[in-house]
Amino acid sequence: MGIRQKLSPELRQWLPTVNFTRKTTKMQMTNGEPGELDLAGYREAQLKSEQARIIGMLLVFLFFIAIGAFRIAVPLVGSVRIGLIIVILTAAYLLLELWMLFKVRGVLASGLDLPVFARITHGVIECLYPVLGMALLIGFSSVDPYVLLVSPLYAFILVLLALSILRLDLREVLATGIVATAGHGCLVFYVFVTRDVAAEAPGPAALYINQTLMLVVATGTIAFITIQVRRYVFAAVREMETRRERDVMQRHLEVASEIQRGLLPETMPTPAGYEMAAFSRPAAQAGGDYYDWQAISDHRLLVSLADVTGHGVGPALVTAACRGYVRASTANFSSAKELLERLNTLLHSDVTGGRYVTFALLDIDLETNRGNLLCAGHAPTFFLAARDELPEVIAAQGVPLGILPDTMLDDVHPLSFEVGDLLLIFSDGIHELTNVTGEHYGLPRLEKFMSTHRTESAQRFLELLEAELDNFRGKSTCRDDMTAIVVKRRN
Repeated sequence: MGIRQKLSPELRQWLPTVNFTRKTTKMQMTNGEPGELDLAGYREAQLKSEQARIIGMLLVFLFFIAIGAFRIAVPLVGSVRIGLIIVILTAAYLLLELWMLFKVRGVLASGLDLPVFARITHGVIECLYPVLGMALLIGFSSVDPYVLLVSPLYAFILVLLALSILRLDLREVLATGIVATAGHGCLVFYVFVTRDVAAEAPGPAALYINQTLMLVVATGTIAFITIQVRRYVFAAVREMETRRERDVMQRHLEVASEIQRGLLPETMPTPAGYEMAAFSRPAAQAGGDYYDWQAISDHRLLVSLADVTGHGVGPALVTAACRGYVRASTANFSSAKELLERLNTLLHSDVTGGRYVTFALLDIDLETNRGNLLCAGHAPTFFLAARDELPEVIAAQGVPLGILPDTMLDDVHPLSFEVGDLLLIFSDGIHELTNVTGEHYGLPRLEKFMSTHRTESAQRFLELLEAELDNFRGKSTCRDDMTAIVVKRRN
């Protein structure tokens, strides 16, 4: 049973359910980028790029149909047949592009993916448009085939190769380039075989052969560009996913911070003859420190301070669990030692990942002015008697909670509160606070501060302590949570 299940129903309903599982895929080096990437994010970017490319192709084919229609409407020598070939071939490809656009949009809406075979097949058929156009014009019109080999249709092969970059898939780019190059090479060979190069060709044979070789160079160049574009897309998708995760984490931290603030007591108790005050300042939005108090009877009071390793959502949930466990266990409370040993057993079954909890518990009898202090791994604690110049440094009576399944704590440290006595329980974020030079605030400074301001009220004492810590820290970052409780016996 986890922490969430062991908390009270009232607390569980306010706890956020956090799930940071990411579905990732290994991208192969042959696709131009190794490593892990969010599959859904990359595929969405790829499909949107393909959609933009198809829309561009539709516009180009509409332009070609307009040219063919013009040829038919304004007939010149043999232009009607040329116009019909252009219109029929282009219309067939226009329907292919519309079908593909419909499929891509459907896949985007459903969250699925187009099969690689379908994408490659579509790319191969598409890149054959200029070659088929030249072949049909050579076979069914009177256009000089050597002129066709250097016509705008050849340039359109280069346009198609360039547009294949938007597919963001190296396999599709290579398939498009290889098929287009092979098709143009076969067409050059056919013309050379069926026509007299020396008599009919307006240029040397090497010109047409070099055109085919240029397609080979263009394919390699565009493949290289595709790899670079993929890297940029990978980086953009990673950044988008990072921002999305950061936003989700930010919302979870805000919820955890709100819950944690709600768990802290709004006020400290005001028993006759005593002053009590506390503050807690997390290093992040949600921290790993908390303090609490609970009246056991009319004259008996429990005051506690816990410090969970780390800060953020995880430690915040553990602090919530600690508070719930302690409050639920005080119904059968017999001693501070029994209470913390029971808390250790509960935490050990829930806390994972090397986390542990240092815990300080004060059990004070307000009638006899005697108390018992028990610290599990939480040290030091300062007790400044009115008759002393420096505070007594109280060590921990055992290891932190959650590390061992059966923690045996030493006996409690007895305290007797006389008028003017001051007890300071604090987390290590206070004395380990560093300034801009890396210097720690340190325990000696805290001892001196306690002796200097011993006559102040509990609330004023903590206000001055916060001000001193802020002044010492300056512009340096607060790396750990800071929490403190003051218990003072007054007249």
